[in-house]
Amino acid sequence: MGVSSHVFGNGLTPKIIPNFSWGFESGLGSLPLRYTEDGIPNNEEFIYKLDKALKDADAWMRLKGAALSEAQKNILTELYNKR
Repeated sequence: MGVSSHVFGNGLTPKIIPNFSWGFESGLGSLPLRYTEDGIPNNEEFIYKLDKALKDADAWMRLKGAALSEAQKNILTELYNKR
């Protein structure tokens, strides 16, 4: 399961879930229909946007009494840019 991915949809969970995925649709193979064979989303609407991912990660950290550090933001940004 990829970093900062949100898994929901119909059918069985795919074997491969790329970073910053947003939902899935069951396909006939191990990849969801929303992704190409290289694990690249076919459509931008199925990508968890970086600004939203950072905001949500920070909110979750604050719930736990911490805050998302600049280093953590940089790591997430780097992973997002490499997807």
